[in-house]
Amino acid sequence: MKQVFMRKRGLKPAQVWTEDVPAPRCAAGSVLIANRHSLISAGTEGSAVRSNRRDMVVKALRDPDIRQSVVDMVVNDGIAKTADRVQYEFTKWTPLGYSGSGIAMEVGEEVDGVSPGQLVAYGGQHHAEYIRAPKNLCVPVPDGVSTGEAAFVAVGSIALQAVRRAELQVGDVVLVLGLGLVGQLVAQMAHAAGARVIGSDLVPQRLRLAEELGAEQTFPAHDALPEQVRRYTKGLGADRVLICAAGGGNKPIEQAVSMARDRARLVVVGGVNLDVPREQFYMKELDLVISRSYGPGRYDRQYEEHGVDYPIGYVRWTERRNMEEFLRLVRAGRVQVKPLITHEFPVEEAARAYELLMGSPGECLAVLLRYDASVEAPPCRSVQALAVSARTIRKSQGRVAVFGCGSFARQFHLPNLRARGDLTFRTLVTSSGQSAREMAVRYGAERSATDATEVWNDPDTDAVMILTRDSSHAPLVVDALRAGKHVFCEKPLATSLE
Repeated sequence: MKQVFMRKRGLKPAQVWTEDVPAPRCAAGSVLIANRHSLISAGTEGSAVRSNRRDMVVKALRDPDIRQSVVDMVVNDGIAKTADRVQYEFTKWTPLGYSGSGIAMEVGEEVDGVSPGQLVAYGGQHHAEYIRAPKNLCVPVPDGVSTGEAAFVAVGSIALQAVRRAELQVGDVVLVLGLGLVGQLVAQMAHAAGARVIGSDLVPQRLRLAEELGAEQTFPAHDALPEQVRRYTKGLGADRVLICAAGGGNKPIEQAVSMARDRARLVVVGGVNLDVPREQFYMKELDLVISRSYGPGRYDRQYEEHGVDYPIGYVRWTERRNMEEFLRLVRAGRVQVKPLITHEFPVEEAARAYELLMGSPGECLAVLLRYDASVEAPPCRSVQALAVSARTIRKSQGRVAVFGCGSFARQFHLPNLRARGDLTFRTLVTSSGQSAREMAVRYGAERSATDATEVWNDPDTDAVMILTRDSSHAPLVVDALRAGKHVFCEKPLATSLE
């Protein structure tokens, strides 16, 4: 399957490209999705790519924390291991994307409310033809909502969580600083909740668009903005200020304080400095809160990865429930996303989409990637590596498949296997298509895969090395022996007698 990555390149700026990787497998608590659209976040993703446009060496030299971590590593691990680690960090692949929609192909037995063939939207997963989404980050798409609209679900949840954190009331004057993608959605939701919305941005087109979608008034982002807001609110200031801008040093927070009324609430959504002017904060007795991503559940592994939900009586709005509510607002016409879409590209042209985003940010708002992944045929879970070893393979040489590529495997087993002249690295199998493909190329494996049956059914594989988590050792060993393969397994061989 095709997936979009950003690759760090040491002395060169980072590169965005589309790579063929093995498709993921469905798990008990997840849904396997054939993607139809995914949304490029101009803020989060654009910032990540933009920050790596400078070559990695220059970036590292300018960051004292990175310099110190390298010194500590040399002291603790020695020069050779430090050099390997630095080389890995300077060239590793970073998957891009976190919001999209498609068709459910397979549904795990622990997932309720989703059926194969149903249109679903997901958050937290990447730009790829096939997605494995955990059940708490996957929701059905209501009738009447297109895949392009549903692809906004994660970004829409970020905006909705920001509005919830604002605790606004009907009639409140809500000032939105930054009318990018999240800011436009925040403005629409605040308007839908009965607020009087004022917006500000550097890009004139975004000001006009916000007014067309419900904002009462907009102003260009410049030094006169605080005075314009005070004049518009008749000297009172804004009841709520949502900072959706990114960058700009400390100016956004300073302006927000000056434009807020006494005892107003400030909500930080974008990546801005927070060197708070204490005297003004104190004299106005302001509240300052942070809005964290999609809502409660975010960054909680038990919720996101293991599907443990929060009781609705204690946590009304979780990530998943915010995602569902955002799609309901779109279906009801209370939030419009189609006017925000400025460009659409096939996934094969993802690099061009990011170049446009970097080169002409003022012309881009919502950029969609389009997919034509088949829902009829099973996705391919094995990919031939580009960098196959060039040495001649004799029939007497052993061909080895490896399961797992955690940090210990990358430090010891994989380099050792690559250095052996009498063994051929046949296949690398991991649960992640990215790590399988990336590490196969890095360590010279002939193939990468996400499905163990690719190894069991391969007559050219003589032996396997099992380097996965302890709980998976026993079943893999049993399957390997049944398939007639020699086995090397990291300890323990099993975690219980059963």
